[in-house]
This record gives sequence, C-alpha cells and structure tokens, in this order.
Amino acid sequence: MRAWLAIAAVVLAAGWGCSAPFQYLTVREEMRRAERFMEWGLVYFNSWLRDRDPRYLNLAREHTERAVGTYFYMQIDLGHSYPDFYVMDKRRRRGCRFLREIDAAALRNRVTLSSSEREGCLK
Repeated sequence: MRAWLAIAAVVLAAGWGCSAPFQYLTVREEMRRAERFMEWGLVYFNSWLRDRDPRYLNLAREHTERAVGTYFYMQIDLGHSYPDFYVMDKRRRRGCRFLREIDAAALRNRVTLSSSEREGCLK
C-alpha cells in the first residue's frame, strides 16, 4: 500500500497526473477575458451586418452570452464590497442590451438563434 502511495506522490509531483496544471485567474484577468468575449461578439455582429450570414449572428450571441455570464458570476462571487463591482455591473448591463439588440436583429431578419439564454440579464 505504501508503495502505491509513493508512486502516486511522485506522479502528482512530476505533473504526470494531468495534462496541464489548473490555473486560477485573477479578477483583472477574468475581467479582461470577459471583455474579449464582448469584443468578439461585436466583431461577429459587424460581420453579420456586412454579410448577413446567420452563423455570425449566432457567434455574436454566443460570445456576448459568455461575457455577460462571466460578469454575472464574478459579481456574485465578489459582492458589493469589491472595488470594481459597479464596473462589472455596467459592462454586464451593456452586454444585456447588446443581447437584446442581437435578438431583435434575428427576429427582424428571421434568423433562428441556437442559443436563447440570458443568464445574468433581467428577463
């Protein structure tokens, strides 16, 4: 039994147990990640406006949802006492307005969106 424990300790210490070590992101890194999702959502929405390809509208929706969800869960985890809480709230609400704009564009142009979740937004 001790031999197996020793082998397991060596495997874990050498990093052989998993393909990549789990990394925690700081709050600032997570905010930058969410902002990149928002930027990609805008890029895809602009591509949809130019080409009218429904895939771009779906991608815009998907990336914006990820940004809104990231901000929402960060707000829940950190609470009102975190200094950037209201910055996150402003960005989350901006993402929700953009999601409504995407939904309206899809409805006007008869595009079926693959996703319709608005987690983090008021219904």
